[in-house]
Amino acid sequence: MKIRLLMLSSLLLMAAVAAPSQARVKLVLLPQRENVRINFSAGQSLMEEERVVALEEGINEVEMAWEGLPIAPQSILFNPVDSADMLTTLAISTPPSGQSALIWWVRATEAGNYRLRISYALHGGVTVERVDYAARANVDETSVDLTGRARLYNASGMDQDPLTVEMGAALPIFAPIQRDERKDLLILNQVTYSLTKRYVSDRNVENGRVQLVYEWTVPVEAGPQLAGKSRAFLATDEEGQSKLDTFLGESLLPYVARGEEAKTLVGFANNVEVERTLIDARDTDVKFTNVPEGSDRQPERVLWNTRRTWRVDLKNHTPDDLVIRLVEVATGQWSLAGEIQPTEVKNGNVFHIDVPVAAGEEKTIEYTIIQENVEPGDAVLP
Repeated sequence: MKIRLLMLSSLLLMAAVAAPSQARVKLVLLPQRENVRINFSAGQSLMEEERVVALEEGINEVEMAWEGLPIAPQSILFNPVDSADMLTTLAISTPPSGQSALIWWVRATEAGNYRLRISYALHGGVTVERVDYAARANVDETSVDLTGRARLYNASGMDQDPLTVEMGAALPIFAPIQRDERKDLLILNQVTYSLTKRYVSDRNVENGRVQLVYEWTVPVEAGPQLAGKSRAFLATDEEGQSKLDTFLGESLLPYVARGEEAKTLVGFANNVEVERTLIDARDTDVKFTNVPEGSDRQPERVLWNTRRTWRVDLKNHTPDDLVIRLVEVATGQWSLAGEIQPTEVKNGNVFHIDVPVAAGEEKTIEYTIIQENVEPGDAVLP
C-alpha cells in the first residue's frame, strides 16, 4: 500500500494507440517523495509532499494512485513549486476503473526536472491520539508557562519517512513515524503567556457555583492551540521549583484559534458566593389571531415579548477585591433593560456582566432580559 505517481508522456500515449493490441505502454515510476509535512492545525491530518519529476516537452500524463490509503480525493491539490510559468495543468480525471487514483494532464514548455507539491487530507491516517498540557502559573498568577505533548499514531498503512510535523503553535518537528507506530512529541516547551485569573458564575454550569478560571490569549503569530487535557499548577515559591508546585485541577482545553482566548478550569471558589433569583417573569405586547365574531374558536397568540428580571446576590469572603463575571445566555432578538449592560457579548447570544465586589462585601444587582418578537415554537428565556 504505497502512494505512487506515474508519468506518461504524450508521445508514449500516441504510440500506445498506434501499436498492435498486444503491445503495452511502459509507465515510469517517479522518484520517492521528499519534504513530507503533516499539519494538524485544521483539526484533520493534512499531508503535503514534494517530488522532483522529469517531464517531457509537451503534454504529460501524471497519475497518483493510493490503493488502500485513507485519502480524501476531493482534497488533493497539485501545484508546481518552481517554474510555475512553464507548467500548465490542462485537465484532471479519475480512471474509469474506479480505482483510487487521479490523473493530471500537464503541459511543459520544455523538458526538464520539475518540483511538484501535492497535498491531501488523510482520514484516519496519521492521527493525534491525545494532547496533554501542563499550565503552570507563577506565584502571583500573572503569567503561565504552558507545556504540551502530543501522541501520534500512524494508521496510514505505510511508513511516513521522511516526515515533518506541524502542530498548532509548535515549531515544525522532524518526526518520521513507522507504520503502526506511536510517537510522543513535545509541541510546547514552557511557553509563557500573560495570565488573567477570573471568578466566573454561569447559571448553566454547576447551578452558578463560582469557578476559578485561568485565561490567556494565543498570539496570532504562534498559531492555533490544539484541543487536549490540561492540568493546572501553581508555583509556591519565587524560585519556581517544580517539586513545590501545587496541583489546582484538571479540565479539557478546547481548540483555540489564533488571537483567541484559551481557558482552563482550575477549581471552584468556596469563599465567593453568587445566588440568582428570578423575581419577575412576564409576557408583554401580546398579539393574537383575529377570530370572526360568533366563532367558537379561541384567539391564539402569534407574537409577543418576554421580560425576565433577575436579582443576583454576590458575597466576597476573601481578603481581596474581586471582579466576578456573570455568564448569561439569551435567545432571539434580546436586550438588557436598565443601567446594567453587558460587559461583552460572545457569539451573539452569550453575554458577560463583570461585577466588582470589594473584600468582605455583599452586593446585590438586578437586570432585566427582554426577548422581542417571540413566535409560537421559538426558544424562550427561562
